[in-house]
Amino acid sequence: MKKMLYALTAIVLLATACTAPKTEESQAGVYKMDKWVLNDGTKDSVENSPNQFKIYTATHYVFAKLSVDSTVSFGVGSYKKEGNTVTETNLYGGTGSDSAANYTLNLTKTETGYVQDIAALVMNGLTYKLNETYSKLAPGAATELDGLWKLSARMSITGTDTTDVLAKYSSVQYKVFQDGHFIWVNRSATDSTKTAFLNTFGFGTFTFAEGVSTEVPSTSSYASIVGMNIKVKINLTGKNEYTQEIYDEATKTTSIEKYTRL
Repeated sequence: MKKMLYALTAIVLLATACTAPKTEESQAGVYKMDKWVLNDGTKDSVENSPNQFKIYTATHYVFAKLSVDSTVSFGVGSYKKEGNTVTETNLYGGTGSDSAANYTLNLTKTETGYVQDIAALVMNGLTYKLNETYSKLAPGAATELDGLWKLSARMSITGTDTTDVLAKYSSVQYKVFQDGHFIWVNRSATDSTKTAFLNTFGFGTFTFAEGVSTEVPSTSSYASIVGMNIKVKINLTGKNEYTQEIYDEATKTTSIEKYTRL
């Protein structure tokens, strides 16, 4: 009788394992690129210590790079991980693209982070192989802000003058918080014709306590804010929306931004 019960138990456990829903894997963490190698089929182009960062949440990613000529490139999207394969789906890019393009990344875990390969990266009609090496940064504390957010409203107030920044400059901005780090990326028109655009970004660490996010940018397209302790008043209105307020003492300007969680 006992043998029969053991056999039935084993069958039940096996059936449960076979029918249980597959759990999505996560790449969540904060990473800094150490090196990339781009092959065009004839030769390698190599860049050591590129100023590029990437944050994965449980479901989304943001990467941003500050080039030596001060230009900024970035990408925002969602992802799924299965084994050593990550499939990223673009939501928005630094070129202004919001097409849902998919990219397949093959990952190899290392002692300090991971190596990423894209076997067929198409740019300007040409196909390349891309290899990138990342180091994982030490995590900070988890907070209620962790996740990917999109800017939905931004007002700039100076004295009695109020400017709708999103409408005036056709701005698109995302911000991600994860493990005590953040990245924000922005694309905005540079004049009233809205034909020329500028990308900007910031990356750094933060702590969140008593409704204040204290942010310390370590890299930014705005060199003047690097190393500053920026106090950001946060008002969380539920789990999926918050409003932030920053006062600039130098310009006597208050910036009020509203974000929605993706």
